Amino acid sequence: MGKLIAYTEQERETVRSGFAAVKTVLTGSDNGQKRSLLLCLDWFMDPYYGHSGEIAGWRSELKDLLQNLILWETDPDVIEDCLQLLSDYEWLPFAILQEHTGEVDPRFQTAVRCLLNPIEPTVFHQTDMLYQRMSESDLRGTVRYADHEILWQFSEDILIRIRKQNDHGFLIRTCYHDRLIQKWTAVDEDIWTDVTEIQSGIIFFAFRQSLFHDSIPVQLDRREYEKFPAKEKEKYIIPQHESK
Repeated sequence: MGKLIAYTEQERETVRSGFAAVKTVLTGSDNGQKRSLLLCLDWFMDPYYGHSGEIAGWRSELKDLLQNLILWETDPDVIEDCLQLLSDYEWLPFAILQEHTGEVDPRFQTAVRCLLNPIEPTVFHQTDMLYQRMSESDLRGTVRYADHEILWQFSEDILIRIRKQNDHGFLIRTCYHDRLIQKWTAVDEDIWTDVTEIQSGIIFFAFRQSLFHDSIPVQLDRREYEKFPAKEKEKYIIPQHESK
């Protein structure tokens, strides 16, 4: 555990070769190869990267295989990787796990129960409207920016992950107490701005450009920010609404 996992063009070619090639690796004996291929599958399954169409023809078979691997595998890292792919990119039903829940490794029983019993999305309706129905105190969660994602953690154990898909679209994923509320869903509104710049002007997140060209979220009061000298303001990235 803790070993760095990566994939190369070889793993991408394996995926592009089709389900039979993927199954051969994932049911083989080399756990390192399995984890590299599972990480590569994340790249294909994630709609952010735009390659999910390449595996669409055998997506159902892959979903079944990942469930079976959770039951068959002895390597906990491989099991965890399979659970992550199912949780992030697939949706109910998970018929194989449902039928064989009692056979799941005890260490992963809780994770599998959460996968099989997510909170209904209707609890919060559309995720992009969630923040509008919460009080100002609820909005004072923590926001951090990592790997081109906003991770917005509310006080009530709600985590919203927002990922910029392109110039005009965003992907949102929401969890509540580690249970999936809504998987990655595309939205057209500039949610990035809505989250980082709550319109009241009281809660205001800016991204400060560092010397290493990454961004660090900083909570500011907008009124205080407006008092900054022009040169100081230049250090911050302030997302703006795009015209539609």
